[in-house]
Amino acid sequence: MALSTSIVEQLAEWCGRSEALADARARARSDFFGYNEPGTVNYLPGAEEVNGRERRFLGWFGFSFRLPDGQHPAELAATIILTGSQRAAALRSIQGARSVMGVVTTVSGGRSIFLKLQSEEFEVESRVLPRVLRTGDTLCVHVLPIG
Repeated sequence: MALSTSIVEQLAEWCGRSEALADARARARSDFFGYNEPGTVNYLPGAEEVNGRERRFLGWFGFSFRLPDGQHPAELAATIILTGSQRAAALRSIQGARSVMGVVTTVSGGRSIFLKLQSEEFEVESRVLPRVLRTGDTLCVHVLPIG
């Protein structure tokens, strides 16, 4: 069973709202946004938008941040809200998640882009990215294997 977009959204929503993760989320948010760093942050045009910043944070928090027990918050979410084959597929994907910075090699219609990172190539399914990116652009993204 492949990990669907709707399941990823459920996991992110749980990570963003769970009372069980409130303290960890607050510490992670401070680290991610550099609240204790001196100076101001200057975002690229469009990147300062609140919803976009929150989605970037939740992606990092859910799939890169580690809880004291070593789990990613998204693993905890999957264990709590999913069952059976959905849970198993989600846990495999979460454990295989990576943050990569790659160069766009192909923009495939309105459904995906391809990123190259050294000898690896990743297909990133998205309805939005093919409209805003061009071959040669660079993108930082969490890559989740979906099946």
